[in-house]
Amino acid sequence: MAFHIRYTFRFDDGRSEQFDLTFNDQNMDMIASDLPPPAEWTDLEFCRCDHCPLNKTTHPQCPPAHHLQNAMTRLGQELSFTPITLEVTTPQRTIITPTTMSQAFASYMGLIMATTGCPYTQFFKPMASFHLPLASEKETTFRAISSYLLGQYIAGNTVTDLEGLEHTYQNMEKVNHGFSLRLRASGQLKEINSLVQLDMHAKNLSLFLSEAIEDLSPLYERYLQQIKK
Repeated sequence: MAFHIRYTFRFDDGRSEQFDLTFNDQNMDMIASDLPPPAEWTDLEFCRCDHCPLNKTTHPQCPPAHHLQNAMTRLGQELSFTPITLEVTTPQRTIITPTTMSQAFASYMGLIMATTGCPYTQFFKPMASFHLPLASEKETTFRAISSYLLGQYIAGNTVTDLEGLEHTYQNMEKVNHGFSLRLRASGQLKEINSLVQLDMHAKNLSLFLSEAIEDLSPLYERYLQQIKK
């Protein structure tokens, strides 16, 4: 079975760009039968991430780069602060909200990177399955911690810390850094702000995880009082 997510970028001058994405509903792999001929900047060896474990024989292209090529061609030259209306339709709901190009594109890019085969983004597939466009830093932190603990429970692991989650985000910092170098060298993005948005989430969760938990803790105060009785 498959399901679909549609991203529509609507500009104030009446233009719009629409992207229809299809996913395997069992494992959240993206199903793409219409990828364009790969551009040079999508080659695996083009500004390859330092810690990339992929083999260029089996993966001649960087998977997320190739899957983003169409969007980069159509939207990459827009200014980051350009106001747009973003419309995202998932099987559960349609979200329509005014935002900026950088925030909208970062949301789209995050979904692509999570579902197209980068070995370091496999953790994010469950979150992508319940995609939340334009998630705030607090929402992202809550979702990441919850997803990590559920994954550990399913694996039968007993965890008393979030060291594994921190390690995941440390790897994502490296992925975002490598991908930003790739895009800078390609000339596909007029500005790099969309990657900065993703990198902020990675760095903030990695560096300030304890602060985020402290911020979220009051929401559990009464529940914790109940279970301690």
